[in-house]
Amino acid sequence: KYVPIENAKYTLTERFVDEEGNEISPSVVKGTDYEEGSEYDVTGDAKVIDGYYLKETSNTTGKFGKGDMTATFTYAKLGKIIPVDPEGNPIPDAPTPQYPNNPTDPGKTTPDQPVPEIPGYRPEVPSVTPTDPGKDTPVKYVPIENAKYTLTERFVDEEGNEISPSVVKGTDYEEGSEYDVTGDAKVIDGYYLKETSNTTGKFGKGDMTATFTYAKLGKIIPVDPEGNPIPDAPTPQYPNDPTDPGKTTPDQPVPEIPGYRPEVPSVTPTDPGKDTPVKYVPIENAKYTLTE
Repeated sequence: KYVPIENAKYTLTERFVDEEGNEISPSVVKGTDYEEGSEYDVTGDAKVIDGYYLKETSNTTGKFGKGDMTATFTYAKLGKIIPVDPEGNPIPDAPTPQYPNNPTDPGKTTPDQPVPEIPGYRPEVPSVTPTDPGKDTPVKYVPIENAKYTLTERFVDEEGNEISPSVVKGTDYEEGSEYDVTGDAKVIDGYYLKETSNTTGKFGKGDMTATFTYAKLGKIIPVDPEGNPIPDAPTPQYPNDPTDPGKTTPDQPVPEIPGYRPEVPSVTPTDPGKDTPVKYVPIENAKYTLTE
């Protein structure tokens, strides 16, 4: 048996969710001291949430009974501008920008949105005003005859970070133009050329990017007779081969380490990206220098 509590206090919580009920913005406790019979209206608490528009609400106005209340604001993804060709087919690799939020109204997007630029195409309209914030808007583009395209060369590490400035190889390529820039690989200090992509090919309707991907050159690692790295020993990185971006040089002298004798005077790495351990043997009765 439960006994009614006089003057019980109840909580009003606001939830902000997508159409699947997933929370897309933290819930808000609107208050904790509502009583039975208290009326509330939190319709105006709808938030502007990036990439979403307010689609519907539930329980955002009402009256408390005996228990807590939850007001729910349900959002849906904003639509996109979809570039299509004259036949209505989406243009491959064309940007499809999502509608921007209306900063003053969570349930709307903005008017007069500029359509994206697509090399080799001309849009039939310069901007669009979506009629439904959740519905995509197809925009027809017409091919431009004799369009000119750009070829850019990028020089990056394995994570895609630029390690040498990009180079614009040309800006007057046409659809069907063939190119081969494999020979443009650079010698970049401390790195070797590991792979390339799109360095040869043929232009379609759009700009092209040739990518040269580099990895760090390996090092010489002095180790003791048991194969353990010698503490504080120098570990020189392989030098670049000045004539070949994908290689290092042969016959690299090993470093001198006081009190140790290397088993080999030099090394020729078999893999420019792989470290080479070099075994050193302690010298008996070695003499050392103290410098003040």
